[in-house]
Amino acid sequence: MSTFQIDRTLACDGLYKYSTDNGVEYNVKIHESAPGSGLATIYFTLLSGKPSAIEVFRTMNTLYELSFEYVESKGFKNILVHIDGKDREEIDKKTRIFTSGLTKWVGPNVFDYQIISNPKITVPGRRNGAYTFETNAIYMTRKSTPAPTTIEAPPNVDIKFCYNCGTENNNYKFCPKCGTNLQGA
Repeated sequence: MSTFQIDRTLACDGLYKYSTDNGVEYNVKIHESAPGSGLATIYFTLLSGKPSAIEVFRTMNTLYELSFEYVESKGFKNILVHIDGKDREEIDKKTRIFTSGLTKWVGPNVFDYQIISNPKITVPGRRNGAYTFETNAIYMTRKSTPAPTTIEAPPNVDIKFCYNCGTENNNYKFCPKCGTNLQGA
C-alpha cells in the first residue's frame, strides 16, 4: 500500500498538495464559487508522475478526506467537482470511480449527486458569454442527514471496482467491461 504525504500548509485557503511514495503528486483546490453562494468548487489535478492503477482508490479516498474536511469546516451545502482527463474515455472512467467511491466513503445518505456531461457555463455581461467544457461535472447537494466530520476508509478494504475502468467488481476474475485481471487487485 502506498504512503501519502499531505501538505496542509495552505489548508485554511482550501489548497492541498499530496504525493505518493511512487513520486506522483496531486493538487486539490477548494473554494466558494461566489461569496455567500454556499457552493464549493473542487478542482483535483495531477501535478506530476504516472499514477498507479492500484493506487486509484487510495488516491480518491485521500481526495474525499481533504475535500470534505474543508467543506465541513466551511459549512458548504452544495459541491461542484470538475473531472479532468485527456479524453472522453478517461473523463468517464474517473467520473465512475468518483461517484462509486462517493457512496462508499462518504455514505449513501450524505449527498445526492447529478453528473453533468459537457457543462455549459454562461458568463453574464459578456458577448458570447456561453462556454461548453469538454468534461464532466458532478453537482452534489447535501441531504438533510448531517455528514461525518471525518471520513476514513476501513483498514482492509475489499476492492469492489475494477481499478482500470471503475466498473463494479462482483467477485469477477476479469472485468466484464474492459477485461482487466481482477484476481490480483
